[in-house]
Amino acid sequence: MSKLTIVGLLTTLSGLVVLGFQAISSLMGTEEVWKSLSLRDVLDSGQLGWIDQVALLGVDRGLDYVVSMPLFALLVGSGAILLLVGGFVSK
Repeated sequence: MSKLTIVGLLTTLSGLVVLGFQAISSLMGTEEVWKSLSLRDVLDSGQLGWIDQVALLGVDRGLDYVVSMPLFALLVGSGAILLLVGGFVSK
């Protein structure tokens, strides 16, 4: 297994763990942070200010979309991409 495959597996597994915590939180009916977690919720707004300064062919809109998408979808999606790339890369 290549390092990209291992990182892809860990990223996908962590995304599924976050999804599991969100599912448990919604079943319990609590108003905790786990219900709708995104990078915008995790990071400070001062750390994301550079996104508004990027003005290159709509890249800022794409980055804003990635930052505001659910964290589990970001982790599972990036894990799948890493697994795909890791399958093509030789040791």
